[in-house]
Amino acid sequence: MPKTYFEWIDEIQEKRRLEVIDKVFIYRVCVGINETKRIIVKHKLVSRDHAKITLRGSNLQITDTSINGTWVNSVRLAAGSSQYLIDGDEIRVGETLIRVRCPDLVTPDKEEDMAERRWLLP
Repeated sequence: MPKTYFEWIDEIQEKRRLEVIDKVFIYRVCVGINETKRIIVKHKLVSRDHAKITLRGSNLQITDTSINGTWVNSVRLAAGSSQYLIDGDEIRVGETLIRVRCPDLVTPDKEEDMAERRWLLP
C-alpha cells in the first residue's frame, strides 16, 4: 500500500521527501522534535511554530499555527483553522511549496463533496 508523503525543494535547492507516520510539524527552527516528524523551512515569513499536519486513518489534515499564514492551493488558511488535504495539494509556507502525495486516499468526485471533506471549523 502506497504511503502518504510530502515533497519539496529546500533552501539549498535539494529535493526533499518526508513520509507521514502520524504527525508532521512545519517550523522555522525546531528543537526536540524527531527529524522524521518535521519540515524545517528557513525563511523570515515562516513562524517558529508554523503548522501541524495530522494523519488519522485515511484523513490528512493541516492546522495553521502561524502568524504569517499558511496557504493550501493558493488560498490562505484562517489563523488557527484546519483543512483536509488530498493528493496533489500544495502547501506554501514562506516561499516553499510542499506537495502532498497520498496515493492511497480517495479523491472526491464532485466539487461539493470536496468542499465538505476539506474545510473544517476552527
